[in-house]
Amino acid sequence: MNSTVDLIIQILAYITTAICWFWLWWHVTSKIGYRGLTRKFWVAGMCIPPIAPFTLLLLMVLPWPVCKHLRQAQAVQKSESINSELEQLRRQMRR
Repeated sequence: MNSTVDLIIQILAYITTAICWFWLWWHVTSKIGYRGLTRKFWVAGMCIPPIAPFTLLLLMVLPWPVCKHLRQAQAVQKSESINSELEQLRRQMRR
């Protein structure tokens, strides 16, 4: 009887750990910008123990979508600031 209770507790612990691990990686891949099927592939890679170290290494090496969007936004902002400065210079030249 005691071993059955221990086995049930151990199974519940494994299930809880698996759910928390899945939720953690789902949340992480969402925050770094992956969506749809790509996010599912990353999460599946992190949930399969023999593949998880390679998946983690790829996550560290490959550029994240959030970083790509940030670079694009910075480039747009920089070009807008250059255009506004040029416009100010043109106005000053007209005076």
